[in-house]
Amino acid sequence: MNIRFKPCSVNDCARNSHTDEKGCRGFCYPHYQRFMRNGDPEAGWASPGDAIRFVHESAVHYNGTDCLIWPFSRSGNNYGQLKIDGKHIGAHRYVCIVVYGEPPEPELVAAHSCGNGHLGCVAPRHLSWKTQEENSADKLSHGTHNRGERNARAKLSNDQARQILSLKGSKTQKEIALMFGITHSTVSEIHRGTKWGWLNSLYRKEKEVGNG
Repeated sequence: MNIRFKPCSVNDCARNSHTDEKGCRGFCYPHYQRFMRNGDPEAGWASPGDAIRFVHESAVHYNGTDCLIWPFSRSGNNYGQLKIDGKHIGAHRYVCIVVYGEPPEPELVAAHSCGNGHLGCVAPRHLSWKTQEENSADKLSHGTHNRGERNARAKLSNDQARQILSLKGSKTQKEIALMFGITHSTVSEIHRGTKWGWLNSLYRKEKEVGNG
């Protein structure tokens, strides 16, 4: 089998970045491993202690309003990460714990006010403990969510989903399904909130305001 060749995006690197050779994100395998470990494909190999030192010696003392970008390992969704006691933890969550203490409730998340968590921001002034619902609302306002029509697998637009919700009670689910070219079960799931649940909740709130 002929192995396809795709040059690595790092300058002066002649290695293959094609997936046939375990390349990823335009990097050859070695540079991709450096990118995942350090956040920089051309950085040297950082030790686990470097990431912890960065948090305690740099990040927690940073008081700027600009984002502070994590310079070490990244997770699959590009958030910074480090290993504590053998377990991976989000760098933003660890910084939030060190600066503000453990979350009042274990289910709270370390939320970003800047909307740049996916870029690796760990600036303390941009972090706070919030519920998952509050964090999701922030993502909607930042435009960083991947729900609804922003999801690559979505077959409906946000407006179409709103229409389906507004038709509840005035038409049968079968009639609605035929109108939008979707299955009866999809209509049922939208009405119950098991699909597009965030929009269902937003729609109810808008109706309450309109009826208020």
